[in-house]
Amino acid sequence: MCEALKVAGKKGSEVIVYPDAQHDFRADYRPSYGKADAEDGRRRLPEHLQKNGA
Repeated sequence: MCEALKVAGKKGSEVIVYPDAQHDFRADYRPSYGKADAEDGRRRLPEHLQKNGA
């Protein structure tokens, strides 16, 4: 994904990999919920949107 963004000339994106996260780790009603990773993602998203004018 990082390479595809680079080839497409896209800037401002950051790919974050949570190595221990399971599928849909942000859904707090599922057994796969990963609190620390989900909270980190929730913190990062508004920062990214504001930084990139979304």
